[in-house]
Amino acid sequence: MLNRKGGTDRKPKRLRAKLLLILAGVLCGLLAGEICLRVIGFRNLNLYRVDPDVGFSLRPRAEGWWHNEGTTYIKINGDGLRDREHAKQKPPDTLRVAVLGDSFTEALEVEMEDAWWAVMERDLQRCDALAGRRVEAINFGVSGFSTARELITLQRRVWQYSPDIVVLNLTTINDIKDNSRVLNREYAALPLPYFIYKGDRLVLDDSALAARNNSLYFRLQQTFLGGVLNRLREHLRLVQLVDKARIAYQQRTIKSQQVNAPPD
Repeated sequence: MLNRKGGTDRKPKRLRAKLLLILAGVLCGLLAGEICLRVIGFRNLNLYRVDPDVGFSLRPRAEGWWHNEGTTYIKINGDGLRDREHAKQKPPDTLRVAVLGDSFTEALEVEMEDAWWAVMERDLQRCDALAGRRVEAINFGVSGFSTARELITLQRRVWQYSPDIVVLNLTTINDIKDNSRVLNREYAALPLPYFIYKGDRLVLDDSALAARNNSLYFRLQQTFLGGVLNRLREHLRLVQLVDKARIAYQQRTIKSQQVNAPPD
């Protein structure tokens, strides 16, 4: 650009140079932060994803070290189960047992072979009455699930595996109250399905879930861009740090609301 004296105006070039310098500084800072987090061994394992049917579920093929209430290496199979891989079609001469439950069944705190359903599978395999048949237990447990969401899981996922037996692990601590939108304070902020009474019938109320599923944010998560962002969450420690801080803030907010809420 020429100025009034016929010379070249250097202001745009200087501005571009400053912007590039700032950008380079930001990138160097982010790179240094990423390197530091990797050196100290920080990682926030994200095991869960949004789910159109039950609100949230385990993320297929997620894996890594789990450090809450113990240290365990967790691997989620391709179908989003905390289990080894299972074919949808039941093999011949197989007794297939589907297991439903919450965190007690998901069992992130122990090695998979030590979970109660894995022990059950081995014990049943030694049963004389089942001689000649292979016993196969499949774990559909997910932390935070209520019996309502376990019923939806049974209807929409479990029957695909053609189980011979379905076992429900009922946790009396919270499984019943988690069926109530009013009492389920731990997940009150999440859009979840509930069964409510209409007259003398229990009817599925998934209105909050449907609203979330129709939101722009949810639809973007199902696109290619959403897949790229999820992969960044898996591999970039800085993104995981932000994710961990966000979850910690949400949990603190929920606990604060529980403490300050008047008793029902």
